[in-house]
Amino acid sequence: MEQQLVEMKGEIRDWTTRMDAFEAFLDRRLRDHEHRQELMWKELHPRLVFLENKVEHHEKDLAFLRQAFLGR
Repeated sequence: MEQQLVEMKGEIRDWTTRMDAFEAFLDRRLRDHEHRQELMWKELHPRLVFLENKVEHHEKDLAFLRQAFLGR
């Protein structure tokens, strides 16, 4: 009986160690993913702002042309 308890404690310790290692693995993967996401955002955000400004500029040009041609 006592031997079984010792074996069970050993198994529990093994599983705990495995779960801790797996949790650390998942944490690293999550940090890697978040880091890649930050890098992509830093790269894409200026492009998005540029495109938004370009669209806004073209919309103003179109509004001016509409008013110039249809307003007369």
